[in-house]
Order: sequence, then C-alpha cells, then structure tokens
Amino acid sequence: LLSGLESVLPNGWFEIWRDFTWPLPLGLIFAAAGVTHFTIADAYISIVPPIGTWGGLWNVPAPGAEKLNLSYGQYHTYWTGLAEIGGGTLLILAGLGLVDVPVQIPSFLLFLLTVTVTPANVYMFTHDAVMGEGIPPVPYPWGHAG
Repeated sequence: LLSGLESVLPNGWFEIWRDFTWPLPLGLIFAAAGVTHFTIADAYISIVPPIGTWGGLWNVPAPGAEKLNLSYGQYHTYWTGLAEIGGGTLLILAGLGLVDVPVQIPSFLLFLLTVTVTPANVYMFTHDAVMGEGIPPVPYPWGHAG
C-alpha cells in the first residue's frame, strides 16, 4: 500500500510525508502520555501487574525502587513515563531533522516500549483493574477474561 502511494507521488514527496508527517503527532502523543504518568500516576500504578500475577509468571524486578523510596507500581509507572517522554521527544527531533538520528531508531525504541507496557493492558483485561477513581471500568460483555 505504501509503495503504491510512493509510486503516485512526485519524486521525494513520500519521504517528506513519512519522515515529517508521522513523527511529530506520534511523538507528541507519546510525550504527552509520558507526562500523564506523573500527573495522574495513581491511574497507571493501579494497572501495574503485581509480582506473581498469572500464576507466578509475572516476576519483573524493580531495581533500586527501595533506595528511591518508591513502591513497585510507582517505579514501573515512573520509568515508563520517562521513557515515553524521552522516546516521543527523540521521535519529534529526529523527524524534524534537529538531531542526527534516523527516525527509525526512536520509532523502534517506542515499539519496544509499547511491547514492554502491554502486560499492564492485559492485566486490566484479565483482572478488572481500573485506572483510578472516576474512571469507569471497561464493560466487557462476558466479564473479565481471567
């Protein structure tokens, strides 16, 4: 599909569209989502899967959390927020050509981050976790999947 689009656009336009149109809005979305990890941290902390979830399969460490005086949920909420802010910012800067980094690098890093935080979404689905007060739970027609 994209190669078809590239073939109908004038020479060089596809690269401009790809490299400047997508990085800016996606970078802003990731950076804004990262900021919310600090402004509404309780919402994210409530969906961090506790150690031992899924029959003990979930055993992700939180190195240094005690030294930082952070709970397990806070630790994972804050580092993922920082990673989203940093990744989103790098995506914007690379897309605008303000840093000498190919746009594919921050794109791939944000993909890896998305894969990393997906268990929180799965935990919401399997354990009816809600993202804090005032946020209605997602009404699964069949109940939760766990």
